[in-house]
Amino acid sequence: MRCPPIFTTKVRQAVKTRRREILIVIGCLALLLLLALPILTYPLARDHGVFGTIAVGILEGQPPFIGYWDFKPPAIYYLYALFIALFGQSAAALRLIDLALFPLLGVSLYYVARRLAGTSTAILSLLALGAFYFSESFWSLTQNDGLALAPMLLAAACAFKAAPAGETPRQNLLWAFFAGVCAALTLWFKYTFALFVLALVIGHSISVWTHGFTRGAKMRWLLRDALVFAAGGLLIGLGGLVYMAALGVLDDMILSAQLVAPYAGLGYDGVQWYETPVWRAGVQERLDLWWPLLLLAALWLLLTSVRRARQAENRHTTDWSVHSGWWVIWLWALAMLANVLMQAKGISYQWLPILPPLVLLAADAVVKLSGYRARFLPALAGAALCLLLLRAVWLPALPYLSGQETQMAYYARFRGGEFLASESLQVVNYLQAHMARGDTLYIWGFRPEIYYLGGFRPATRFISQFPLVVSWYPRAWQQENVDALWAAPPPYVLVLQVDNMPWVTGRTEDSNQLLQEYTELNNWLMFNYERETQIGSFFVWRRKTQ
Repeated sequence: MRCPPIFTTKVRQAVKTRRREILIVIGCLALLLLLALPILTYPLARDHGVFGTIAVGILEGQPPFIGYWDFKPPAIYYLYALFIALFGQSAAALRLIDLALFPLLGVSLYYVARRLAGTSTAILSLLALGAFYFSESFWSLTQNDGLALAPMLLAAACAFKAAPAGETPRQNLLWAFFAGVCAALTLWFKYTFALFVLALVIGHSISVWTHGFTRGAKMRWLLRDALVFAAGGLLIGLGGLVYMAALGVLDDMILSAQLVAPYAGLGYDGVQWYETPVWRAGVQERLDLWWPLLLLAALWLLLTSVRRARQAENRHTTDWSVHSGWWVIWLWALAMLANVLMQAKGISYQWLPILPPLVLLAADAVVKLSGYRARFLPALAGAALCLLLLRAVWLPALPYLSGQETQMAYYARFRGGEFLASESLQVVNYLQAHMARGDTLYIWGFRPEIYYLGGFRPATRFISQFPLVVSWYPRAWQQENVDALWAAPPPYVLVLQVDNMPWVTGRTEDSNQLLQEYTELNNWLMFNYERETQIGSFFVWRRKTQ
């Protein structure tokens, strides 16, 4: 039996529209990745050095925590290890992670935005996410909090697919299961992201409850979703714990989780934690970078309120099953703001999980404004976003990419506090001229990027000084550290000065001053080494001829 011509025409038109939409999304992703390519030239900061060094240890058969110590959940280390295994041990291999994961971020956000507000908002959200994410500093990119956006956005997209909107119950349950999987993956990046999972669950529950079901049907739907969501989460959560136990590091991972709380609480040691230099700098940076998003998010609230007021005046009913999806977005933003406040530091990359909700609200506000005789606004906003990315990424890198600037001069423009990327490059070059790749090195301070960039192996499992100086870490670790150094002294030792980090160590002294309190380590250094030179804030000590 032939289909009616009108029906066939509609199907063909729908297919054509769908293809055009897919091509537009692919084109936007390709454009954003092209504009973001210069981030491959960015140097590494301290945290990148931590993740990279631990990842190299994993590839060499040393599990996290007992191989090299850090206190984050292990997802970031294994993600780094994957890219090092695929692309080699370099800074560019790590920077490639942002580019490789962005299509997942973009497609997930596009789906959520399209579901909430239509194609125009979805396209603008995609462009805004790329423009603002890749415009972040070298310090904030390739960070744990930013890379966790991949499972976050996937979890949100799966939750929206699981919400009642025409799919069969079996399909909804499958998407609820995948939402649980992605939510659990998010927790493997940071324990406090449990707030995001809670926001997702509450927002999804509101979406179901405001749908046009009977009370009993709503309860059954929520119960089924909860069961399969929990099953997906337990698969990843318990599966990961079993894997950690098989590696013999489960106890150390639990200890790392216990030690996070005192670190997070450092910001609350003073009554006026919000007046600390780190917090002020972090808030100011967000205002400088995100002020358009913040203004548009506030405008979204105003426009939505006006629209609903007009509907009430005209006695139009509001379809809460559609509008309730925005609860997920607002709860996500508030949960991640609470996550930043809990840590009381306001470090730049800690704000990144708030970015997707902000760009969604901002993009929809622009589209709503375009209905007020300003249809050119979305196109103008999209062009402005591309120019923003071009200015933030390509223009600063052009002198280096064109050969007019040396790598040392280029790196001298990347700094954070006392950290200067050109000093790291100088130290690596100096040590590589005096040591062989694979030699051991010991750094008393918090500069593990030297290990990673130079291809050196840490002489002990403590690749940063803070576990050996803060009050809440095991005191026995100090002796363990010194015993390892006496057993196999490395050719060189680096000691840092002017690296005061009270928000990390709880101390105002720099590493060189703290060394004087660590008698066993100081004695070991004085007995075995002589100071050879100084490069910026690095004191370089060479082992004495025996």
